[in-house]
Amino acid sequence: MAQGKLKLALRYYERALVIREQAGDPKALAATLHNMAMIYGQLGDAVRALTNYEQALIICQTVGAQDEIALILNGIGGIYSAQGKKEEAFDHYQQALDICEQGGKTGYIATCLDNIGTICTSRGELNEALKHHERALALYQGVGSPSDIAICLSNIASVHYLQGNLEQALGYQGQALALSQDVNDTFHTAYFMYGLGSLYYAQKNSGNH
Repeated sequence: MAQGKLKLALRYYERALVIREQAGDPKALAATLHNMAMIYGQLGDAVRALTNYEQALIICQTVGAQDEIALILNGIGGIYSAQGKKEEAFDHYQQALDICEQGGKTGYIATCLDNIGTICTSRGELNEALKHHERALALYQGVGSPSDIAICLSNIASVHYLQGNLEQALGYQGQALALSQDVNDTFHTAYFMYGLGSLYYAQKNSGNH
């Protein structure tokens, strides 16, 4: 979404926030704060994103809205990850996963696992990363969107590349590309094409062709 549309959405959410504060509906108030946090995150305003996430989290904890707590913790983890604060990100993703596993929400569990796998990759814990991504993929294949599945496949490809398994990396990245093309996901198609090109280039230079 273009920045102009994000800022327009934010203005409407700010108006809704005032109304929901007056109405005294905590769940609706938390949902609005959560949506505002996600927009601030997309706009690159980490401070305001975290402020809104934390306000939403407090409300959800007060009313015991466990699913929403997990989503918010996952969002906070995403902000910390983007800032390069991998330990804080891991902690929040893990907290979210613990809640999701208690609630049995398969899609949420898969998202948390995939995010934890990405953090493990950044820390060089490649076997752990692969384990988390593969668990996420198995769950996504039951309930996930094609985009979720494709991103997870690409994450697995990245781990195999770092492990020196170029053939496996090419296979997973190729699956990710084919899936994104099938659903006309042009944004991720371009991303996966770039990744696949990089892998073929690495393969050529390694002499494995």
